[in-house]
Amino acid sequence: MKRHVITLTPAPRGRAEMTLDGKNIGVSAQPIYAAARWLLAQGLAHPDDEIGTVRDGTPGLVGNVGTLAKLAATERDKRGLQVVPFKASPSVPGGLADGREQSESTTPPTLAEKGVLSGIAGGGKS
Repeated sequence: MKRHVITLTPAPRGRAEMTLDGKNIGVSAQPIYAAARWLLAQGLAHPDDEIGTVRDGTPGLVGNVGTLAKLAATERDKRGLQVVPFKASPSVPGGLADGREQSESTTPPTLAEKGVLSGIAGGGKS
């Protein structure tokens, strides 16, 4: 199992520019999910690999590439931020170009229920 570290830098409209080993791989409002999809699409990761983010030298989210590639986040009305199954947009493959990622859901499980994230900077399990 390999660990892929994605470096995030701020981009316009609440998005993040994603780099891997100094190479720009895209911009997204949901970088860990978009980067996981990109890694799989490029054949650079196995679904069992781990992916993590770093912003300004500080570790961020960490999770399983295969699991995160299948997910997206959405914020709806009073229910707050939710993780939902990813649904690709025909106009934006993988949702990398501008962060527009479509998703569908009824009542999705929380991150903890999905067991998706194994660590958050400054807390959680590592």
